[in-house]
Amino acid sequence: MPKLPHAALLAVSLLATAAASGDESVPLREAQDRAAIEALMWRYQRALDTLDVDAYVAVFTENAQFGNAQGRDGIRALISGIKAAREKGAGPDRPVTPTYQSVNNMTIEFLSADRARIEGYYTAFLDAQAERPARLATVGREVDEVVKVDGRWLIDKRTVSP
Repeated sequence: MPKLPHAALLAVSLLATAAASGDESVPLREAQDRAAIEALMWRYQRALDTLDVDAYVAVFTENAQFGNAQGRDGIRALISGIKAAREKGAGPDRPVTPTYQSVNNMTIEFLSADRARIEGYYTAFLDAQAERPARLATVGREVDEVVKVDGRWLIDKRTVSP
């Protein structure tokens, strides 16, 4: 039997539970929303890894909060500053060192049909450079509040602690 991804196993479990109870709408919606939230967090991590400012800002709500950054303009300034700092040491023969972000042991708790809370542990690695192996840059805990806006899940509040 082929291995199923975590989200697929959860969806099958929820659908089986729903079928037994006779109400398939809530578990099915939650399974779909869970997959959409996991995809949102992948887009967040990828935008940060690639320093894609527009893609990074796009995963947040208009009035989102991340640390001292408030709203999309504040978040744009935050990621633009990170990008500028990382590019400062780069040059023609020294490219910007890529990072690889990862959220581990992520849990998603639905607070309502359009609001959820994510908790997990994050790690970030700096990519290997020539003679240097990849190294751990940071680790910590994160708590995110996500909301569904016009059918799309977005980050409304992000809290990280090292």
